[in-house]
Amino acid sequence: MNAELNAVELRINETIRYLKDCGEELTIENIGILTQNGFDMFQRHVTSNLSKAAEQCYREFRRHYLGLEQRIAQKQIASYLGITAAFLSIMRKEKDRDQTCCLANNRF
Repeated sequence: MNAELNAVELRINETIRYLKDCGEELTIENIGILTQNGFDMFQRHVTSNLSKAAEQCYREFRRHYLGLEQRIAQKQIASYLGITAAFLSIMRKEKDRDQTCCLANNRF
């Protein structure tokens, strides 16, 4: 549960930085909206992942949070996905192996 909340907090902080960079004023109303959106995102994540395979959840995480995988610990990602870090490692190795295979097949 902590990893999910950390992901929400990270997303909110990124949005706040973006708003500041764009010159937007941060008001209590804006922060309330960001918080509500963050928890809404968290709730969708939890209910969505209950019916999906771990591999599908991982693919969706990578697609939805581009670049985040390189910025946070594998243990946090695994916790967010509801799997162990060891199983995430196995999935990542398989993904890398599959990509290498695909690249090798496309050279012909």
